[in-house]
Amino acid sequence: MPKLSWTIVAVVVCLNIPLLAAPSASRAAALVSVTGIKMEDHDSLWGIKIKIAHARVVAVCRVFVGWNYKLDNFGEAALYKDGGSEFSGGANLGHDALSRDNLEKLQRFLLIERDADTGPVTLHGTIHISGSEDDVDRDVTFMLEQATRCP
Repeated sequence: MPKLSWTIVAVVVCLNIPLLAAPSASRAAALVSVTGIKMEDHDSLWGIKIKIAHARVVAVCRVFVGWNYKLDNFGEAALYKDGGSEFSGGANLGHDALSRDNLEKLQRFLLIERDADTGPVTLHGTIHISGSEDDVDRDVTFMLEQATRCP
């Protein structure tokens, strides 16, 4: 019986694919910072929820240790959701929750890209605070800073 020999051929194809964290050159992009957080010394920030209309999240710039995240970019469903995204995240354990001393982690932590001429970009969000009093959800405000990528 003849001995078979195998030849392996590798073909390398180089594609010009933009990085997922890079927004489209034709659309406006911005970094999202959370502002207006009111916490006492003994409070801990356990979670955040953000609804974004007329823009989508293209990158999570900061991933906090011990947190889990959920992101929905609506795509075709955007027709009834004002375009956009929903982002949420939360600490898994108490020592991973954010204190008043490390809220800077919520600065410039998401990169969003405006949907094509669908309306003004709006963000509405809440944070979940746990402290010596009852747990509470509080509204927060946002600051947008024009950018093309994460810091």
